[in-house]
Amino acid sequence: QPVPAGTPPKALHEYFRSKDLAALRLGDQHAREAGLRQWALALPDDYLPKTNLAALLRGQQKYDEAIAFRRQAIERARAPTINAVLRVRLAMDLYEGGYSEEARKALDDARQNLDAVARSRNWSPQGQSNLIRARFEVAQGLSLLHRRFGRWNESVASAQEAEKYARQALELGRSLPAGAQSDAAKSFICSDLGNALAKHNHSLSAACRLGEA
Repeated sequence: QPVPAGTPPKALHEYFRSKDLAALRLGDQHAREAGLRQWALALPDDYLPKTNLAALLRGQQKYDEAIAFRRQAIERARAPTINAVLRVRLAMDLYEGGYSEEARKALDDARQNLDAVARSRNWSPQGQSNLIRARFEVAQGLSLLHRRFGRWNESVASAQEAEKYARQALELGRSLPAGAQSDAAKSFICSDLGNALAKHNHSLSAACRLGEA
């Protein structure tokens, strides 16, 4: 279906987002890539089509193009917590593309940015939850990279940090008034904690096998 001329940006975003979700559910990667490219052209300041396209391209092992789109998404993501999470995704793109040291720097940048914004404002409860989950993403990304570099003790320490943030997000959610946090958000937080525990155990097992823990 062609997009009507003069469609407002918000309506365009929802149109393309629905189209992307439909292609994702159908497993039609060709249609999804075409739709994401169309979305990125129609709304050049929208970070979402660019980061989704980066993920799709990374899965196709088109690493340099994925990295380029992820960087564009980072430039357009104004919310500091979203920006930090995108930097974690960029680190994974870089690592899989063979740019190991740049991957490490991307994660360090994400951590430093989060530390700076955490000190610069008073966060609402929902903002605190977003900040904690972003810290979780950074710590888990660092754990994964340390493990891939064979730095087992560092991997364990970062995995422990990720677990700490996942538990903090869970406790904060429990303290919020009823209805303040959606069921989907609660599900994501529980999933984060499960992932953190699994990664922690994986790092510990690897370190123990090599006699480093």
